[in-house]
Amino acid sequence: MTARHEKSDMDNPPNILQNLACLIQEAWDAKDEAILANQKELLCWCSYIVEFNKKTTEFMTEYKIGEKKAKGMIYDNLIKLLRPGTKRNTLLKQTQRARDIYKLFEKIGIDKIKYITMYSANSISELSDSQIQTIVDYFSKNPNTELPDDWDGTIIDFEEDISNDQDNVLEEQAKPLVSATRAEVIPPA
Repeated sequence: MTARHEKSDMDNPPNILQNLACLIQEAWDAKDEAILANQKELLCWCSYIVEFNKKTTEFMTEYKIGEKKAKGMIYDNLIKLLRPGTKRNTLLKQTQRARDIYKLFEKIGIDKIKYITMYSANSISELSDSQIQTIVDYFSKNPNTELPDDWDGTIIDFEEDISNDQDNVLEEQAKPLVSATRAEVIPPA
């Protein structure tokens, strides 16, 4: 082969590499779709809790009953509308999970959901109250915190980097969370 022929091969990769390129692109597309699906799930759970609370209040007023009875009526009616075999206990757990997710985003802003690219609804719902409070306190102290699209900070694991050690300074605890949220940002559409 001549140098000219080798350069030509480098400029026009063989078809075998085209297959690899397609697989990479499909993987990237799947990742993007998964991120969007996760964000949609978070938003749906937040919307569910807002509507659930609204319906609870409406039932309490309309039927002149307490909160527990109103929630029970809602669960009973929801079970009839959901896929067959849905158990009341499953619905109770899902509602609590949604409430835990909403607890965070209600305080820091529902708009922050668009910055979540690494954490599932399950992992967010499993944050402890002190971990949620750490995040909320950080955003309260830094209300204009922007999470830029081009941030290339370090990705962290909530469980490892959010210490329950009360001696840590609150702001120092929250910074890794913000960095994690910034690490994989999807640009607004």
